[in-house]
Amino acid sequence: MTTTTAIFNRAATNDYTQLAQIVAAYKAAGLTPPTPALGIRDRITAAPTTDQVSARLADEALTTTDPEQWYTDALEQLRTAQAADALKAAFGRNYHAAVHRALPELLGQATADLTPSFDKVVRTLTTAAKQLPAGVAALDPETNIAADTGGALNKARHSIEQLTPYASIYQLNPVQNVPPALVKLLPILDLPHAEVEQIAKTAGIDISTLNTDQLDGTLTIRRLTEEAKDHGADQCARQVCETVLCCFGLRGQGFLVAGLVGG
Repeated sequence: MTTTTAIFNRAATNDYTQLAQIVAAYKAAGLTPPTPALGIRDRITAAPTTDQVSARLADEALTTTDPEQWYTDALEQLRTAQAADALKAAFGRNYHAAVHRALPELLGQATADLTPSFDKVVRTLTTAAKQLPAGVAALDPETNIAADTGGALNKARHSIEQLTPYASIYQLNPVQNVPPALVKLLPILDLPHAEVEQIAKTAGIDISTLNTDQLDGTLTIRRLTEEAKDHGADQCARQVCETVLCCFGLRGQGFLVAGLVGG
């Protein structure tokens, strides 16, 4: 089986990079980003400093053929550079706090705006996943060549890659009561409800499960956890779509019971 590079690469998004990830997801979906703030920030930070403008003006003074015009232009350019320096400093002191205040609303809006595009990607992946070879070799190129399913593999790989910017709009942090192997996939997971497995014991030895009929969600989560741990996020994402467990957002958080599915 061919070793391949991971396709689903959710970014390690944090408070400082989240707005950029939101904007990137909008662009990936072909939508206009909800704010021009990044472009404004980049323009402010890219403005030449007063020292840079002064150095350029000094060079130009050596070759100018119109000293009066040079002087008039120099005053205007230095005033602009000084204002730009002041704006850069003031903006830098306040920008992150402003973004932090706006992020909850921007994230909620992004989840709503991007869901139709996300659902379209999931539908494509779901269809392709059902055409792939069964088992852990589902995304293996050699296996798909042998099975004549190369077209489905290409669609599946492209769809998994497309899931990355959507998942990356959420901060990547440890989540209480969620197996670490699934945390990376939470933004695309619709985790089922999990019941605590009730075990009957005799002399401290497990002998039987008392609530087997209530454990469908628990067993699904265990299976996904093992899939992610043993075969990576790509295989798990394929399984998630194939078994119709996809959703966009972090609605899957909070359903697990501590210690229920292990790490």
